[in-house]
Amino acid sequence: MSTVEDVVKHNAVNFFDPSQEQSKVRLAVGTYPAHIIKCEIREVDVKGKYRAKVYNYRVKVHKSVSDVNSFAIEDIDGSMKPVEGNNYVGREIRSAGIFFFLTPDIGDSFKANPGGNRGYMNAVTALGIECPEIEVEVDGDKRMVKSLPDLRESDFIGKPVLANVNMGKPWKGNDGVERQTPEVKTIDLWKDGVQVDMEVDDLPF
Repeated sequence: MSTVEDVVKHNAVNFFDPSQEQSKVRLAVGTYPAHIIKCEIREVDVKGKYRAKVYNYRVKVHKSVSDVNSFAIEDIDGSMKPVEGNNYVGREIRSAGIFFFLTPDIGDSFKANPGGNRGYMNAVTALGIECPEIEVEVDGDKRMVKSLPDLRESDFIGKPVLANVNMGKPWKGNDGVERQTPEVKTIDLWKDGVQVDMEVDDLPF
């Protein structure tokens, strides 16, 4: 039996396959079951006194989003219009980025900002990685704190997460019109999610 690829290759058939049609429905604010498919890491100076690693990742919405029917988008008249979750299967969404404030070593000129690492700690937990408590001394006082691992790209790729999507910061296009784009603000642990191998072609999206 000939495959679709064989038919197209040898007979140049033009056709429409509804199963491969991509939805044009606007992304709704809400929580999406997804897998992280990409992660870029860079170091930046923050406010001229801190140093941080910034993790910018991208997720792809899992097919189980079809079981969610509580999404809603604003209609042209301003009312909220219900949207079925299956409109978002396979949709890719970029993140707002996660800051991991680094601790200075001997010779470093930047300052520590451990109080700014809550978002990073929450992301580490969402990836299923533990943050064991350790004892440290700060200004002569001993206290118990959460230790944080130095995550790599491989710690993100293929991980199942619940992606919490909301509107990003306003920005202006070349036409001068101010817009807002939905983005992943935070992630939570997807307990029923299964890690995927990003090298495999047939991913469950």
